[in-house]
Amino acid sequence: MKTLKLTMTLAALFCAALLFAAPKMQDKLILPEKIYAVPGIETNIYYANIFRTINPANYSFEFLCKKGNNDAKRWHFTPKKGEEGTYDVTLRVWDDDGVVAEAKSQLIVTPADAGKDKNLSIMIVGSSCISMFHAYPTHVYNLCKTPGNPKLTMIGENGPGWPDKIGEIRHEGYGGWSYNTFITKGRVRKKANNMRESPFWNFKTKSLDFVQYFQKNNNGKAPDLVTVSLGGNDSFSAKDETVREHMAGVKKNMITFFTALRKAAPDATVAIVLIDYSATSQDAFGYNYGSTQTRWQYKKNYAAFIKMAQALVKERPDLKLEVVLLNGVVDTENNGHIYKMNANARNKATKVLFQANALHPKPHGYQQGADAFYCWMKYMLHREEQAAKAGKK
Repeated sequence: MKTLKLTMTLAALFCAALLFAAPKMQDKLILPEKIYAVPGIETNIYYANIFRTINPANYSFEFLCKKGNNDAKRWHFTPKKGEEGTYDVTLRVWDDDGVVAEAKSQLIVTPADAGKDKNLSIMIVGSSCISMFHAYPTHVYNLCKTPGNPKLTMIGENGPGWPDKIGEIRHEGYGGWSYNTFITKGRVRKKANNMRESPFWNFKTKSLDFVQYFQKNNNGKAPDLVTVSLGGNDSFSAKDETVREHMAGVKKNMITFFTALRKAAPDATVAIVLIDYSATSQDAFGYNYGSTQTRWQYKKNYAAFIKMAQALVKERPDLKLEVVLLNGVVDTENNGHIYKMNANARNKATKVLFQANALHPKPHGYQQGADAFYCWMKYMLHREEQAAKAGKK
């Protein structure tokens, strides 16, 4: 009898431990509520980017969907014409004992000609995820030059050729910038002997002034679409013990930014576009930041930022914001910067491969992010077309 009671007690404790652990593991899974796709464009979900754990290789990922391929490290799908529609998605994360986390989503395949010939003005705001190589905005521009796309006008004071001459590819992306940089006159060095100030800062009124900015850059008209890809620099320095207070400060800056933007652009579609470009190896963080930052801390910080941004959108419906969560779309393992280095100072004959850039992939990594954004943009255009048709009936 004592043995039976002991067994039952141990079983109860084990079950209680599982119940306690399950919500904790569930919290680590951040799968986008919608996955956007367009015929002819590869859509990806990389598991290491959406499941916050030190070693994703310790888990198995089961991506349940009628479309695409479930590989060891990613799900991927390149739709064909005729596959437009909405498909249910369930993602399960397994360890040796069973499912530790599960999330549901929808795969939305939008017609390739959504928004065809529509005049669309866009302002892309961000940090190095936008400015590095100008790869992201350039790829968006090139995609929209293909048949069946809107006539794109890009608004911005940065782009290929800055500071001498900027062509049609324009944006407001600056390496190292945060919401705080944009809402103040804070300066950041861009090139030798050249300084950039916040393009949205009015030095006469000493205030954030998007009206003045649009008068200068778009004949006084607000853009149709504004996307903001910030957060990495905002959340970078947080620690576990300070993350709540840190995010409260970032949230305050975001409210200041979007309140001023919405006042100047009341009818624009404004989206917080969240993409994670962080490398898969701690080597890259050690290479860039020595012993001052770890990949694990950065991943935790960025996850906290995502949740705060999602909560802000729900708390402030008056700002009319939407979150476009693209945190799993980039191959941060194979599209990162990889170098051969000496194994150590005493063994120069042995060369080993290291990831050597923590937060910036090669151009094709940015292109993957731009692919995902383009698919969302086509979805947004199709959504507007369907709403217009419904209004006419």
